[in-house]
Amino acid sequence: MIIVTALWKSKLGKEADLEKYLKQTVTEVTKHEPKCLQYTLHGSLEDPTRFFFYEQYVDKTSFEAHKRTGHFKQLLAATEKLVAEPVQIGFYEIIE
Repeated sequence: MIIVTALWKSKLGKEADLEKYLKQTVTEVTKHEPKCLQYTLHGSLEDPTRFFFYEQYVDKTSFEAHKRTGHFKQLLAATEKLVAEPVQIGFYEIIE
């Protein structure tokens, strides 16, 4: 199993727009990616411009397949002008 984290930061005033696209992607991933075991969106309590995904995939190949989906490509295109900085991605494995 592989754990992926993704930290998104919206431009000021674009929080609701970014959140809308991120939520749509949760729906698409849940519906169409059976090898994605968890895809949870979080909003920061301290900074409304920050969003965080916690994702679990069966393996790295499943994550690579996620990046090739139409809904993921659509997300990146739709949010390009809404984000204040590049998305920060982290890869982890469960230790215990």
